[in-house]
Amino acid sequence: MTDEEGSGRSLLKPSIQTCKEITNDDDIIKEYWPSISPIASKYGIEQTYENMIDIARWVISYSCSGRKLPFSVTQEIQDACHKIINKHTYGRFSKKPELFASYLMREFIRIPSNITGIEYKFSLFSGSEESVASIHQLLAGSDANVTMTEHYANHLLMEIWTKGKTEYVRFAYNGQVIKLKEMKGKDIVKLSDFKKSEYKNVNDYCKDLP
Repeated sequence: MTDEEGSGRSLLKPSIQTCKEITNDDDIIKEYWPSISPIASKYGIEQTYENMIDIARWVISYSCSGRKLPFSVTQEIQDACHKIINKHTYGRFSKKPELFASYLMREFIRIPSNITGIEYKFSLFSGSEESVASIHQLLAGSDANVTMTEHYANHLLMEIWTKGKTEYVRFAYNGQVIKLKEMKGKDIVKLSDFKKSEYKNVNDYCKDLP
């Protein structure tokens, strides 16, 4: 699963519109919108949570790539944009990552269970940065770095290994194998044990999604 915008994004990144457990964003907007309002006013951007995140990402993409920022973007605005991304994308789900990871984790578990009789199997999901980071946080727990600045092209890999008739599962984030918090820190476990572990709690959230 890569950090790219793709079709079905509303499923890959649950929102208040698609998942009733996600809380309203009004308090977040009230706290941070004033800090980026000069940009919003200049370009006629409506005051919404998603627009606030998009503005922050736009500013960060300029500064991280070394491109010259528009004159209206002050250092104060840049600092605010980093805070917005850190706190309200990664930080937003740090206490309950299973909520934001629910749909994709269900897909991760469903696909290997439904595909049989094929020697080589490969599935690719294209989602948002939050999708990748929320699953990383869910799997790794406190070992996951969820206070990073916005990054691009992050990817999460799920591998299914077979020994005899037993299937095993392993995950990696940007090429680094993940030690699974709910599996006593093991990095490869039986798929059947993984399905029965605390990770199955993703089934308790966003039940209205497919």
